[in-house]
Amino acid sequence: MKKHLALILLIVLFCITVANISANGGKYVILRTNIILADSLPTDSLPILHLLKEDDIASIQPDFSHQTIVVVLKTGEAYNYEHVDWDYEDQYPSTCAKVKAAIVDNTMLFTKVEHEPEFDGRKKAWDQYIVEFCRKHQAELKNTNPEDITVQFIVHLNGQVSDLRVIQGGKDPNIVNLTKLAIRESQGWIPAIQNGRKVIFLEKLHVILSNVD
Repeated sequence: MKKHLALILLIVLFCITVANISANGGKYVILRTNIILADSLPTDSLPILHLLKEDDIASIQPDFSHQTIVVVLKTGEAYNYEHVDWDYEDQYPSTCAKVKAAIVDNTMLFTKVEHEPEFDGRKKAWDQYIVEFCRKHQAELKNTNPEDITVQFIVHLNGQVSDLRVIQGGKDPNIVNLTKLAIRESQGWIPAIQNGRKVIFLEKLHVILSNVD
């Protein structure tokens, strides 16, 4: 029904445009409208959430059940942000307090799913990544003993990681810092899947860094 109404509205706007062109001797006329069709709004036309100014926002409404956030600006323009549009936007320093609060209220964090997140290329690629990371940081790892560290972090819908912390192990602070760096630099994870949809997942992972020489 919504799609039919949107189509009818677009046809009406087209007819008005043609009428205006005719009335102006065939000259092209640009019509300005503040009508926002949330269902058909292209993602790339949405204002970036972490760049919105608090003073420009009239209201912001998270919808937990549909995983959407509607932002109404003081100019009267309204924007509908789908899950993939607002996820991770609270991680930027520039994100205003209103947007951060809405994202926190809307975030559904999974710990059990049908398909857990995977490093792009799966275990073989992850093992190779760790070897290359250790080789890159061999100076820091020299004369250290391998240590099994368990880390916890969030994998977002586009494969970003956040909220990283060590939950087990980590006697050597230098190894802990390197382990955290290895996770931060491993951006590009394949997100978790539940009921055929990407979801935000709380991942736990064992990491062992050692001198590869």
